[in-house]
Formats: sequence, structure tokens, C-alpha cells
Amino acid sequence: MSALPERVLGQPRRDVTPGRYAAAWGSPTITLRCGVERPAAMAGAVTCFTANGVDWFPEEADGGAIFTAIGRDAMIEVRVPGRYQPPGDALIDLAPVITEHDPDRGGC
Repeated sequence: MSALPERVLGQPRRDVTPGRYAAAWGSPTITLRCGVERPAAMAGAVTCFTANGVDWFPEEADGGAIFTAIGRDAMIEVRVPGRYQPPGDALIDLAPVITEHDPDRGGC
């Protein structure tokens, strides 16, 4: 978690309690959680895309978007409020740390 960037989408990092497997930036808050469960929406055929070497499963959420990194040792969820457009740009800021610390096991 300490390797995560100080800024995502230009927003400063915020304190999170408990912060062992979570991080946050900005207001409204962009959040990242490590070790999440496989999204229920991933049942059946999976639509995913690759951004900067990380495979992501996208979902629309009330007020924004949810992206789950797939094909890694630990699934990582990123929630981006609708205020930040395009929401997928947050993944560009996070991809370098994910590729360095969470091995790719094949996703898309």
C-alpha cells in the first residue's frame, strides 16, 4: 500500500481507517481495495479491457464506476465517482504499482 501514488487523477491521497488493504484519494473519494471477492457480475462471459498492462473488469455503479483488476494474485477494486471523467483514467495512475506488486496470472 505504501507504494501507491500520492495522487490519482490529480487528487491527493487521504488517510483510510483501517488502511492496511485500502487507499483513497480526493473528494469525492476515489477508493482502492485489495483482496476483494470476485464480482458477482463476472458470472458467465466476461467483458474486460487492458490498460497499461492490467486487465480490468468494468461495472457501472450508482454515481460512478467500479473497476476490478483480474488475473492477478489478489483482485483489486477501484471505485471512481462520476465527477471524474473519464473514470478509467484513474487506472493509468494505478497500473504501474499493480504490475510491480501483484503478478499477472492472465485475465482478458
